[in-house]
Formats: sequence, C-alpha cells, structure tokens
Amino acid sequence: MFLAPVIFQRPVSGDAEVLAMVSPGGAGSARHDAGRVSRRWTFMVEPCAAAVPQARRDVAAILKVWGVGLDPDLSYTVELVVTELVTNAVVHAGWATPRIAVTVEARADGGLGVGVGDNDPGRPSAGTAPMEATGGRGLAIIEVLLAELGGDIVTRRDAGGGKTVWVHVPAAGHLAKRAA
Repeated sequence: MFLAPVIFQRPVSGDAEVLAMVSPGGAGSARHDAGRVSRRWTFMVEPCAAAVPQARRDVAAILKVWGVGLDPDLSYTVELVVTELVTNAVVHAGWATPRIAVTVEARADGGLGVGVGDNDPGRPSAGTAPMEATGGRGLAIIEVLLAELGGDIVTRRDAGGGKTVWVHVPAAGHLAKRAA
C-alpha cells in the first residue's frame, strides 16, 4: 500500500533558507539531503498537548504501513524525536500556528526524515536548562541521540515565513538488519 501525501509544500529553489544546522555526526546538510525520497507523508495536528501523543502514534503507524523495520531502540528514538519536536512547536509556536505540519520521509538509501513545521519564524536552539527546570532539554536530547546515530538536525525557513525543523537518521530502516 502506498500512501500519498495529503498536504505537502515543497519549496521552490531559493524559497527555503537554512536557519540553523546542527550536525553532530559532522557531515552537515549534505547528509540530510543525501537520499532521494521514496515515500513522504504529511499530516496536520492542532497546537495543543493532545497533538504530541497523536503525532507520535501517527508517525509509528506510517512507518509500520511502509514496512520500515526499526529495532525497538531506534523506534523509541524516532518517537522521542517526534515528541520533542511537536512539543516545541506547541509550546513555542502554538500562538502563531493554527496547524502544525508533521512530515515523515523514507529515503531510497534507507534513511529516515521527520520534519515538524510551524508558523513561528524564530530559530530553535538547544539551551542549558537549570537543574530544577522541568523543560528546556528537548533539542539537547535530540542532538545527543543524533550524534550516536550519525544523523543531523536542520531548521529551514518556509516560503510562508515559518520554519520546519528536520531530523534525518541515515539508513534507519537498515539498522535492525545490521544488528541482527
């Protein structure tokens, strides 16, 4: 079964501006753009707390339908990344965003991409939260996990003035096969 995207706006050349790029693995955005996208699905969620578990479940379901076999640890990591990115969009951009876009990409090279888009032009950054804080560590957690996997995180400005935060994990669908 092939899933066609319900909503997707691909920026025309020159319409997207890279706002920030963190590449713990060292290869930069070339790795994010490396694989040809074989499947892409975008869905929208409301900017509210209920959107977080909904987005996590929907991404897991999409990957299952596509037959992307992730080992349990990597599956949990992808779900954690979705949780953190959607939470950031709800908390920091919910005021400006009537709907948050979540995009999942399976790449021909086995890589996996997840993008979360909102209408806030502000650039997210991994800060240092005080010990007593109950939040403020999401992007730092994502960066550490991506460093272990050789992935990257890129923030791109959308044509409409908002942004999409993209996470790419190379050869995600093949990790379970190599570990076995």
